[in-house]
Amino acid sequence: MPTLADPIRIGERLKLKNRIVTAPMYRCFGVEDGYVRQEYVDSYAAEARGGAALVCVANTAVSESGIAFRRLPRIDRDRYVAGLADVAYAIHVADAKAAIQLFHGGIICRPEYIGGHPPVAPSELPLPGGGKTRALTDGEIEQIIEDFGQAARRAMEAGYDAVNVHACHGGLVHEFLSPLYNKREDKWGMDKTLFARRVIQAIREHTHPDFPIIWRLSAEEYSGIEGYDFEYTLNTLIPAFLRAGVDCLDVSTGSVMNTTALAYLDPPVYLRPGVLVDYAAEVKRRFPGVPVITVGKLNDPRMLEDIVREGKADLVALGRQVVADPDYPRKVLRKQYSDIRRCVSCNSCLVTAFWQMQAVQCSVNPGYGREREYYEIRPAARPKRILVVGGGPAGMEFARVAALRGHEVTLYEKQDRLGGLVNLASAFPHLRTRDLRNIVIYLRAQLEKLGVPVVLHHEVTPAFVAKQKPDVVVVASGSRPNWPDIPGILHPMVVHYEEYLRGGATIGDRVAVIGGVEGAEVAVSLALQGKDVYLIEKTGDATKAPYMHDPVRRQLLVEEFIPKSGVKLRLHQKAIEIGDGKVTTIDRDSRREVFAVDTAVVACGRLPNEHLKEALEDLVPELYAIGDCRQPRSIREAMHEAAHWARYV
Repeated sequence: MPTLADPIRIGERLKLKNRIVTAPMYRCFGVEDGYVRQEYVDSYAAEARGGAALVCVANTAVSESGIAFRRLPRIDRDRYVAGLADVAYAIHVADAKAAIQLFHGGIICRPEYIGGHPPVAPSELPLPGGGKTRALTDGEIEQIIEDFGQAARRAMEAGYDAVNVHACHGGLVHEFLSPLYNKREDKWGMDKTLFARRVIQAIREHTHPDFPIIWRLSAEEYSGIEGYDFEYTLNTLIPAFLRAGVDCLDVSTGSVMNTTALAYLDPPVYLRPGVLVDYAAEVKRRFPGVPVITVGKLNDPRMLEDIVREGKADLVALGRQVVADPDYPRKVLRKQYSDIRRCVSCNSCLVTAFWQMQAVQCSVNPGYGREREYYEIRPAARPKRILVVGGGPAGMEFARVAALRGHEVTLYEKQDRLGGLVNLASAFPHLRTRDLRNIVIYLRAQLEKLGVPVVLHHEVTPAFVAKQKPDVVVVASGSRPNWPDIPGILHPMVVHYEEYLRGGATIGDRVAVIGGVEGAEVAVSLALQGKDVYLIEKTGDATKAPYMHDPVRRQLLVEEFIPKSGVKLRLHQKAIEIGDGKVTTIDRDSRREVFAVDTAVVACGRLPNEHLKEALEDLVPELYAIGDCRQPRSIREAMHEAAHWARYV
């Protein structure tokens, strides 16, 4: 049986040293006006050093009309070849092969990135934000096909070992394949594989006959809407791709037309690891002679070996996981599991790149995109005695980096274990959030390996600090619950959501959850336990938690989990009284409603725990406050602040 470490060939030309590849994931940095800059080169060099056999450079526009995102690299003119060649060289010198994804955004494109023009598509279609696409003419279609061929030629000239064609996730090639987008009545609509087959033909015409073509496809769009399903892919699409000359199938799924389709494109914390593997396994079973790549939330290192050994796929592709830890492939192959910084599936990387159109930021890897500054940890000029207060992600990351720099660090945590609020955020019954705990597991193991003293059950006071006389104190004391000013808030029927997540609360059968900050997930979790649940939120947003960056996660809660679990959502209603088996609310029109419940669960956000920081301001030579004690936010802010100050101190 094959193993993850075994070599494999894609076509006759490309031999890979193992079965791990990096996925072509857009990152929105290191590119200006289509030209790559040094940060872009450094990022892919780090991925190549990490041990993957094939590093796939992300979406690269083949046509000016196909630029979908800010800072998208281009390959539609010869002048872009030199910069892309620098990327390929950096990958090769680190002993990996290089592929590049050829991309046309189609309906995904924004007018501001394509000269103010409407996006082009197979047919005229309405756009979500208003307006319409413009249907391509026959001549324009022929030109874009030629653009793909010329882009492949440039990729080969730049030194790439293969191309990966973006035929998925709502891009133009995908649109021609789908009845959801392609409503044409000419040859391009009657045979929905024609455009794709012509793209493959053009690539063949402009490159060597054995130049590898990796074809990234969406196995299905989403059953339940007008579009194509997996059987259509297996029976119609894949045979057409293979007959046209594709060498390898990169099997993803999903699209951009609704929340569920997006969730399978970028699986959030709620979805299980390897959620897309079954698609690849069925493709492998039906087309056994073709190399098949699987992708999608492969953050469980032991799963990778199982996928290959069991024949579910020939190769595994890593996107967000190599953002979290570029050295993940090497660590997996060496079975250094405790040294792996596993992705927490928060989608912060995708939110910053796609929704905010800013450079990718990873919650658990602050050095992503800043490899020259962060990849190597430099020794401190003068080692110091550092006292860290708080064992959440901020305190642990600061202690880890400071210890690596040679400082003498001791960490104090008043609870009985490390992890802080992440321990609660990852503990929802019947609602899968345990990926969030990955960062706690990693940091705890690193502190043990570094020999950093960790003192649990110890609340640090100003008197204790004065006695210890440290050079530096780092306050990472987190946040405290926000108890809203509601009459009856201290009634015995009231429970704070932390008590529920710790397992120490008695919850009745009828429940009112007050607050949509942490409340949405609490309400769904309780409903899935069989409770009759109302979710009461005074604003119009039931998922406004500061830690919940991911709009897909938010939309899944509102559009699927809340209604399907039976939670009764009450927006724009403010709780004004609690007690004697009822919660009374008032809405924007001053109408009252009384809910007969056994338990009221309060989930109204958190406040910064500032007291220790304020008390120490004049007592120590150096004082830093990081994480939620400054302002309750997400793991990302906590980790980034810790990583910055630990390199500065």
